Amino acid sequence: MFVAMALQGYVNRLDQKKANALNFTVTAIDDLGAPRVIAAADHVEVAWAAYSAAVQKQTRGRLVLHQRAWIIVQHPMRSSEGAGNQSG
Repeated sequence: MFVAMALQGYVNRLDQKKANALNFTVTAIDDLGAPRVIAAADHVEVAWAAYSAAVQKQTRGRLVLHQRAWIIVQHPMRSSEGAGNQSG
């Protein structure tokens, strides 16, 4: 709960240029596909905490935790992820 409240104030001050300088970002993508960086950090543990708090609040669209161009995890997971591909 505390992390979510702290993130709310942080998001309001997050500058896109500063976010791009950090290694890890959490991006919210709305139903129309428009991305918005909602958290950024130099450490994966901090970024993971921000992502986890955002997942609990996210009701629409997608959330993506990534390190530069590499996607670490996203919510909701795509159908090709998660349970694994079963070919038969």
